[in-house]
Amino acid sequence: MTMKRKEKVGKGMQCKRFKLNIHELRGILSDEIMSLREGKTTPANVNAITNATGKILQSVRMEMEYSKLLGKVPDIDFVNSNVLPTNETKNKIGP
Repeated sequence: MTMKRKEKVGKGMQCKRFKLNIHELRGILSDEIMSLREGKTTPANVNAITNATGKILQSVRMEMEYSKLLGKVPDIDFVNSNVLPTNETKNKIGP
């Protein structure tokens, strides 16, 4: 994950933004599950990450639905990333 830039949010607030795509998110989730199995993280930490993941995916869903209402094809970097899964991964998750 690379940091993109700091962006102002509201009055004087700033947040750090970085580009993340669906494949990287899957990797993060897989890593967290393995860390939990190995005892390197806590269930609370994994729960926080999966909760944030759900919110990210819900925002993508909302953006897709909004584009559909406008009759446009959504252009969402998170989904339309240039990073594609390998053939080995495709065989595990389907076409």
